[in-house]
Amino acid sequence: MKPKEILETLKGSFSYLLVGVFVVVVFAVIGFYNVRTLNELDRDIRAIKADIEEQRVMAPIYKEQIEKIQIKTKKQLPFPARAKLPREQHEQITTIFGDLARETRLEVVSISPDINSLAGGTGLLLVNAALKGDWHHFRDYLVALGSVPYLEQLGEIQIQTIPGGKEYRLKLWVAVG
Repeated sequence: MKPKEILETLKGSFSYLLVGVFVVVVFAVIGFYNVRTLNELDRDIRAIKADIEEQRVMAPIYKEQIEKIQIKTKKQLPFPARAKLPREQHEQITTIFGDLARETRLEVVSISPDINSLAGGTGLLLVNAALKGDWHHFRDYLVALGSVPYLEQLGEIQIQTIPGGKEYRLKLWVAVG
């Protein structure tokens, strides 16, 4: 073989060698990228499995809390049809509001109807009430007032802090017949 032929053979072999090295490098880069992507996917899969396990553990607690909320929301505020207090029950008005206060564990300081409020011809009787007790019991009293069909409106509420609790003064307007 002549040196020229050897050189031509080497040039062809060298170009095949370069192409082969390039192909190996391309496959190595693609393989490295795929390994890195697979590691990220494995990390994501582990995170999702941890989230699923957390959801599986928390599901009974979540259901229990939802049931408690639904039980609480089933209790609705009273909303009776409006009516007028019959004449034969006018004397019992202090007893009616006093009993409501005692049922909600409030102490009655005074409950007094204002007869002069009937003079205007509106058919509404003003009842001034003063109660003592805890705020939560007062809230229950306000809810209980909603069940009184002849209570037309709650005019005014004054809250004062006194030794041993709070005092609540209310102006209740009662529809009388």
